[in-house]
Amino acid sequence: MSAVRKGERNDRRERKAKKKSKPGQVEYVRFNTKMYRIPFHIIFTVFLIFAGGVGTAYSFAYLQDMRRQIERERAAIHQQREMNNASRAEIAQHLTIDEIANIARERLNMGPPDISQIVLINVPRQSYVVQSEAPAHTEPQGMWQLAWWHIRNWLGA
Repeated sequence: MSAVRKGERNDRRERKAKKKSKPGQVEYVRFNTKMYRIPFHIIFTVFLIFAGGVGTAYSFAYLQDMRRQIERERAAIHQQREMNNASRAEIAQHLTIDEIANIARERLNMGPPDISQIVLINVPRQSYVVQSEAPAHTEPQGMWQLAWWHIRNWLGA
C-alpha cells in the first residue's frame, strides 16, 4: 500500500463510493483532508497575535485621543488665563484711588475713622524694617546678571 500514490488512493475511494451507491442516490466524493488540516495551536497562536495587534492599535489610538483632549484643555486654560490677565489689566487701568474711595463711601458705607477708632501704639525700632533707607548691597537676579556681577567684581569695577 505504501507504494501506491495519493492520487491512486483517491481513485480507489471514488470507485468504492460508486459501487456502494444506489441508483438515484447522490454521490459524495470524499477527498483527503489531512493535507489541508491546520493544527489548532497554530490557529490559536495566529488569533492571539491578531488580538494582541488589535489591542495594541486600540491602546495607541486611545492614548492619542487622550493627548488631543489634554491639549484642548490646556489651550482652553491658556485662553482663560489670557482673558483673566486682560481683565485685571483693564480693571487696574480704570480704577484710581479716588474711584476706590468713592466705591468704599457709596456702596460699602465706609468713611474715615472716628477719633475713638484710632489707636496709637509704640513699636520698638528693632521689630520693623525702615523702608526709607537704601539697601547697602543688592544681589543680582538671574543667571546672566549674576555672571556679569561676578565679572565686574573680578575686574575690580
